[in-house]
Amino acid sequence: MTAETISPQPVAVARQALRRLTESGLPPTPDHYAEHYYLIAGELTGQRPEPLLPAATPEAEVTAAMDMVLQILTDTTFGLTAELGTFDGHFQNLINEKHAPTQAPGFSMEQALGQIMKTISQLRQRVADSQAELRETQQLLQRMQDELKESRTLAQVDPLTGVLNRRGLDIILTREFTRTRRQKDQMSIGMIDIDLFKHINDTYGHDAGDQALVHLVMAARGLLRPQDIFARMGGEEFVAIFPGGNASGATFVLDRLRALLDRIPLRYKGKAIPVRISAGVAQMHPGDTVSDLMRRADRCLYKAKDSGRNLVINETDLA
Repeated sequence: MTAETISPQPVAVARQALRRLTESGLPPTPDHYAEHYYLIAGELTGQRPEPLLPAATPEAEVTAAMDMVLQILTDTTFGLTAELGTFDGHFQNLINEKHAPTQAPGFSMEQALGQIMKTISQLRQRVADSQAELRETQQLLQRMQDELKESRTLAQVDPLTGVLNRRGLDIILTREFTRTRRQKDQMSIGMIDIDLFKHINDTYGHDAGDQALVHLVMAARGLLRPQDIFARMGGEEFVAIFPGGNASGATFVLDRLRALLDRIPLRYKGKAIPVRISAGVAQMHPGDTVSDLMRRADRCLYKAKDSGRNLVINETDLA
């Protein structure tokens, strides 16, 4: 077998990749880690390795990178075990020779002690190297955890408006629904839709439509309580969650939001663009599911649309 065909040990490559990534100061994303790994593997083999397909989720990517780090830790442990085994062997030979009836030809107590001292020195160096590697690995794992936390947060936030997106809404709404039921509290939600949003896009352009979405979110942030939650379901549709709030209170807040938007248009390129909303409000009842609550609020929203728009309707209005 020629030298060109010998594959480098994955643990050795991973060790070098870890060190190079730390020295580079790059963010320790799985992509950066994989890039260093395959670059080093190519340097050692003289061949360009085929890249792996990217993992489907940030969690899977970080898991793959952590598996590589665990290989390094495993290799370090085996290395220390081997050094300790060598030390034990030298020490046992010294004991055996010392208690032998006659010393073997050429045996020297000084030589045996010299071997032991050399092994101890090597072991100390191995421990020092391992401690440094473990510190680097610990720092990398912490940075990976931070990266994963940031990825999860970004995956739940709408990049345009900065509020929760549909994924974040599902998580928070389920959490609040469960908390409300457990504590026997009350909760209401409001489904909000910008009226004639397509007209804004068609008349003023999609950038104006984006600014209309931001305009709505900024107005809502000025009226909602700190504990209230505002999320973008998609398109021009939003959801407001009112923990501890009843339908009457939620209706009051959303009607104030409607009136504020009706009074203050969006200023865009010197033009005043009306941004009006319709909303439907539902309150959580015993025996409800999240779908039940959303469905009733959606029905109220459609009633507001059918009644001429620029209205807030709650479920008591439908009785």
